Amino acid sequence: MFNIEMPNYDPSTEDWLHLSELALVKGRFLSNNMVAGLQTLHLMAHLHLQLDKGGRGDNSWPLWGLVMRLVQAMGMHRDGARWNLSQDVIEERRKVFWELNAADTFQAHCFSRPCAINPEHCDVEFPAEPLHVSQEKSYSRLRFELSQLSSEILHMAMKVRKPPYSAVTDLDIRLADFERNLPFSLRCRAAFLSMPSRYPHVQAAIEASPEPSRRSMTISFQQSNLALNISETIINLHRPYYAKALYDINERTKSIYAPSFLTVIERCGIIIAIVDDIHTRFPAVSTRQWNFWYHVFGSALCLGTLVLRDPKNSMATFALTQVDAAINLFTSLVQHGANTPRYCRNLQWLSKLRARASSKMATASTAAQQADSLRDQGDPDRQEIGREDREDSEDVELLGWRTRLIERAGQGRPTIRTIQLAETPTDSHESFDVLNASPHGHIHRAPQGELGMGDNIMIPGSSLPMVTPDSTNELLQDFWDPMLLQDILGGIPVE
Repeated sequence: MFNIEMPNYDPSTEDWLHLSELALVKGRFLSNNMVAGLQTLHLMAHLHLQLDKGGRGDNSWPLWGLVMRLVQAMGMHRDGARWNLSQDVIEERRKVFWELNAADTFQAHCFSRPCAINPEHCDVEFPAEPLHVSQEKSYSRLRFELSQLSSEILHMAMKVRKPPYSAVTDLDIRLADFERNLPFSLRCRAAFLSMPSRYPHVQAAIEASPEPSRRSMTISFQQSNLALNISETIINLHRPYYAKALYDINERTKSIYAPSFLTVIERCGIIIAIVDDIHTRFPAVSTRQWNFWYHVFGSALCLGTLVLRDPKNSMATFALTQVDAAINLFTSLVQHGANTPRYCRNLQWLSKLRARASSKMATASTAAQQADSLRDQGDPDRQEIGREDREDSEDVELLGWRTRLIERAGQGRPTIRTIQLAETPTDSHESFDVLNASPHGHIHRAPQGELGMGDNIMIPGSSLPMVTPDSTNELLQDFWDPMLLQDILGGIPVE
């Protein structure tokens, strides 16, 4: 599947998958537990996400659960040193455990389901670091550490009794510290350039990150993957409060949850920028990394929903530029040979979403102009006074952050040139209210991926009908999964 010397989605991939299944059954893997069996199941789960034959990640999710149950059966959730195993066996068990556990944690976030192992029930040490002259932490070690933070966020999100918002801000600080302390060599410049909250000036972002390489593919993908996993984890932390801000249309930057609202917007833009950058440099490899495209699609849906929900929002134009960038990326993906039914359908969905969002903004702009005209006829100064009152009521720091996000939008980004957008939807469809489509409206379960954005958004099949406004409604309803916000929208403790 990932051999760039072979065509995208070469049919021999599934032959090897079938042979692996036969080998596992022949070896009675459920009773004859081996590390090689765990590794095989792990790779099979990843491959099922890439193939997406079952839809909604139905094949991969149970496989990861089976892997973690076998991990427990083999005692791999406890460090091998306690049983006086040989050092090479201890190291192998540590490496395999942390790779499997990290995958299970990230995937559980995508599905909005609990992970298999409680972190308090394991004591496995990290595998030994390879010898480096600089003594910097390796990519794998950093990813394992991030998975621990992600596990804490998941544990908090799965609680029936929701924690106070202060718990979210505390975890956000820890994530920020983690990102700030990344080794220089593993920082992603594309992510830093799209992060005005931390780097208000472009030059500061450039100085804080290494020059992107067109030669060193391994380090480039490590930088991109790590940056994407960090942004994914931050979105997982803040998404319920972003959804609440969207639901409570009078809040936004005046809300106690304003940092979460702007954080999710910024991080969605960062994810799109990361994939844009790595795809530009290594298109033959990036087209085979399903997790990149999963997160681009989810980020675009997240931002597009903002425009549909509140087209007059000051961030709506920024959101629309990011949807445009996502459309360009999926167009390039299809043109580079990954023209699978799933990706073609994703492109159709994004095009329809873009058309609807643009129509919403145009309608809102016309209505605002008419209202301003009526106001101005009575008192020419009222409009300016109202604007000043609104800005005075907003937090100055958050207002500056929002301004920098808007100013940074689209810098160096191409506009849509490669596809014909879908026709503007009719008024009957424009009135669709995403967050009121279900009792509690919230952000996603996820199918087969990492930043999870809905159990059934990355799974179009060739037998499915063409995208229509109604099918886009269904997509967005699934994206905003009602399960996750049942308690959130009922009230969140602030203290």
